[in-house]
Amino acid sequence: MLSCWLLSAALAAPAPASDPVPQAKGPGPQAKGPEPQAKGPGWETKLYAQPRVGGLLFSDGERTATGVSIGAEGGLRYWQVGRPRPVLRGVARVAGDYVLTTSDAAGMELRVGNQLGPYWKNVGLQTGPDLFWNRYSFGQVDLDPTVGLAWPLTALAWTRGLSVYGGAEPAWLSNPDRRVDWSEQAVPGFGHEFTWLGGVGVDVGGLSLSLGYRYRITAGGGQHGVSAGISL
Repeated sequence: MLSCWLLSAALAAPAPASDPVPQAKGPGPQAKGPEPQAKGPGWETKLYAQPRVGGLLFSDGERTATGVSIGAEGGLRYWQVGRPRPVLRGVARVAGDYVLTTSDAAGMELRVGNQLGPYWKNVGLQTGPDLFWNRYSFGQVDLDPTVGLAWPLTALAWTRGLSVYGGAEPAWLSNPDRRVDWSEQAVPGFGHEFTWLGGVGVDVGGLSLSLGYRYRITAGGGQHGVSAGISL
């Protein structure tokens, strides 16, 4: 059984829609954003692009391997203006990450998706499809390549300088060898894979700091992930 701990320090934020760290400022579906300013109902948009770099630690309970992940993300954030709450906020984006290690641990993932949901003054929801391809390996454990469709559902809440989120992400995979046998799992879930996620964001002196946790249930076992991010 593969147990995988990932510690990643993102060099740019906000986080991808699949791991949404709500921030205390800035427009977009993963942040509170400024109060809408418009003459009438409509939509505003913002293109974005950011690198994704982090450090990783893999462990199977007997040995560990360290490495780094490198990647990039870009897309379009969009939100309603000139309307009473709740307003819709969304993000359409593509993202990719590649894992480099000094041992036999490796991995790669590509994602294309769109997340959309209603936002009130201090709470919000977002959901939507995420099409992905990935593969991972650690020693003799291989999670062979597969195409999948994830459908995350995330709840967010924030106040001045502080935000939190939590949610779940079922996924359905094209590769039957990658599908979870739920009769062997102690943690609940459904679909072919399942992820529980949560996190917190803090705005300190103009910096947005974030910390997130993910537990992903795969055919190779549980994967634990911790991510940290910072943005201006």
